[in-house]
Amino acid sequence: MPSDPYGLCYFGVDYSIPPHLLSNGMLADARNIVPDASGLPTSRNGSVQLNSTELSSGARVTSVHEFRSGSTRTILASHSTKVGTYSSATGDFTDQIIGLTSDKMFQWVNFGGKAIGVNEGSDTAQYYNASGSGDLCASAPSGLCIAEWANRVWFMDSATLKGSHLNDEDGDYTDTGGATEAVSQNIGDSGDYGTGLYGFFDMLLVGKMNQLFKVTGAPATDATTLSIEPVYTKDADSVGFTSPWAITQVGNDLIFLDGYDIKRLSGIQEYGDIEQAS
Repeated sequence: MPSDPYGLCYFGVDYSIPPHLLSNGMLADARNIVPDASGLPTSRNGSVQLNSTELSSGARVTSVHEFRSGSTRTILASHSTKVGTYSSATGDFTDQIIGLTSDKMFQWVNFGGKAIGVNEGSDTAQYYNASGSGDLCASAPSGLCIAEWANRVWFMDSATLKGSHLNDEDGDYTDTGGATEAVSQNIGDSGDYGTGLYGFFDMLLVGKMNQLFKVTGAPATDATTLSIEPVYTKDADSVGFTSPWAITQVGNDLIFLDGYDIKRLSGIQEYGDIEQAS
């Protein structure tokens, strides 16, 4: 039997019902166990599962996000047509946002004291904090994907890149043109929708299935200085983001899914569409 205890768990296995009291054919809940590099069982960081009963909607959970603002820590989960917050007191989720398009995959960022999320372009961008929740604002885009960069929150609204006012996620998104105002710019082919955004140091990466662009500025916080150019400019460019959930920073590099390949941004910039991460 594992020897490291965590409350009623040992290495993430729930022993609230002792093994000798389990019914015939039943096993202890070991969903927090993962294999290590040698194939041996070990605990997943985080130990116990958040709730032991199915969500009331009976639908799959489509996102889990930790909202952080100061000392505030709140777990959000989207499911069915709702977004709920986790209560450690009851072990269940309390609905905070309802009436969304069902069974879509939310993507979240923390910005301006809010958790801000998009629902695969199916609904207006949503927000949550202790003071309220719902539509971000009347003019907010729906957003296929979302990112935070250079003191703005950014959305890909079909093929159009939209950025908030500087340090103001609630401002009018149709009010554009000034240094601190909102940004709206079509990227590439208008029929080729965005598939991912990622703020990476001094650039915002904007991906489509077969294209990758970078947004830069001098400074990046001044909307009138922003420029957009391809990351890779050689012929037959076919590099892009396949999914907004398959992009992550590792050290000073970025790795992402491009079709069936995992690629590194540094390799693409240096060699073009021939490099794969190993």
